[in-house]
Amino acid sequence: MLVVIVACSKAPRGVLSEDDMADLLVDFHKGEAYVDIHSSDFYNDSLRAVIKQSVLAKHGVTPEEFDSSLAWYGRNVDVYVDVYADVIDRLKRENAGIRMDNVAKASEVEATDANGKGEGAASPAHVLGSDEIDLWTQSRIRIMSRHLADTVITLALSSGEGSRRGDVFTWSFRLLNLPAGFESLMAVEYTDGSVSYLLRTERRQGWNQLQMMTDSTREVRHVYGTLRFSLADDDLVCVDSIQCVRTRLEKARYYLIYQQRNVGRKYGR
Repeated sequence: MLVVIVACSKAPRGVLSEDDMADLLVDFHKGEAYVDIHSSDFYNDSLRAVIKQSVLAKHGVTPEEFDSSLAWYGRNVDVYVDVYADVIDRLKRENAGIRMDNVAKASEVEATDANGKGEGAASPAHVLGSDEIDLWTQSRIRIMSRHLADTVITLALSSGEGSRRGDVFTWSFRLLNLPAGFESLMAVEYTDGSVSYLLRTERRQGWNQLQMMTDSTREVRHVYGTLRFSLADDDLVCVDSIQCVRTRLEKARYYLIYQQRNVGRKYGR
């Protein structure tokens, strides 16, 4: 007797199934990565929209079908979280495969070069060294939704994290399905009570980052920040690849400090 097992979708008729939604979101992420790499070719919203349209066309999905599906998943966040876990897992597997291919190719190049037949050695892979460390300890993926009562992401680092004068803190993350603007704040408090901060309101999907340069003449007490999203009832935003990387003082980047606002005794405010 032949037994056929059919996976049941929780999505109702007219809404993309979990598997179809995951397939679509994987390609959306790949499209955004392509735009990030070739940003000079996609310098306005109309050009960036072409990528989304091409992904929808590839999957035979209309913008209306996608919007209605996204609205349903926004009301059923538990299902969407499972879908996105699958998306992230698939992207990680694909990236791991690409890295393994690159390692194999690099090994071939190095072997050829060692035999005197190559024209140059391969570039080493990028890793976080002793002067560059990712201090983010929370989940790297967050689903923001009013249904989850979760519309804010916070950053909090203390001087015990090993910071030095002049360190640069880069808080970076990637956004998908951003329906409206979001407010980002990053600040550093010094032991003398003064504070430097960056405060922005932006509306940009894909990769975003805040960079905070600390004063090379003062001791850091805390580094903190918030990402605050304005969401409607059915809105759902995915924030992934979250990290906060600390690098040591680089004189060539010290100009960043002049882009920051300052309050406290030292500044007479």
